[in-house]
Amino acid sequence: MAKLAFNIAPTAEWGVLSCPRCTYRRVALRNEVEDLSSGHLDECPNPRSSTKGTKTWIPAGVWSVTQVSGFMGVSKTTIWRWTNSGKIPAGTIVKFRSCRYYRADKIQALGVIRPGSRRPHTGGYTKGSKRPVPDGVWSVKQVAAFMAVGPVSILRWANWGVIPSSAIVEYHGCKYYRESGIRELGVILSPGKVAKRYGVGRNTINRWRTTGLLRGIETPGNVFLYLEKELSAETRKD
Repeated sequence: MAKLAFNIAPTAEWGVLSCPRCTYRRVALRNEVEDLSSGHLDECPNPRSSTKGTKTWIPAGVWSVTQVSGFMGVSKTTIWRWTNSGKIPAGTIVKFRSCRYYRADKIQALGVIRPGSRRPHTGGYTKGSKRPVPDGVWSVKQVAAFMAVGPVSILRWANWGVIPSSAIVEYHGCKYYRESGIRELGVILSPGKVAKRYGVGRNTINRWRTTGLLRGIETPGNVFLYLEKELSAETRKD
């Protein structure tokens, strides 16, 4: 039970007696404090606040958000988000002293809600995945390994049309690639890789392209790509 506060100077005879649970204030002598405190605490009209460490009483069969989060195996933030989104029905919620509580029988009948799993950003097929794709279909990572580039380059080339649409298929809302179409297309090389292949500079590669010795694939970024199968086996062209 909370005690009344008595504020008084060390040498004074009179002080102010106040209640932490209501607006009760009274000037009293030192010897009156004990009697006035016991009498007021029994008749306090407004037990609205409680001292630190005092547990708030709630009816039986009602769970706090901590108990619900422990039952569901998720955090309290997730429980609040599910409550606001309607994943936990409104009939499950009760309010006491401006706080949310949950009916235990309703929560148990609802059962454990599992958070939805996020799909991988690349959308590729990985070993052990539960989303199988047909044989002869490659993920973006497999095409990137075949081309010896990164997956981002493959996605960019597909958007630019460098990889033909006939080689692209869609499963589970993600792009996949026909193995036969990729093998028929062959490896795509950047100007830097072509220059390294012939042992010349990139300016020489651009000159060969403009003179018709090389055939490049123009991209929206004004960068030309080259198909490995169309390159000559000769080490130099001039």
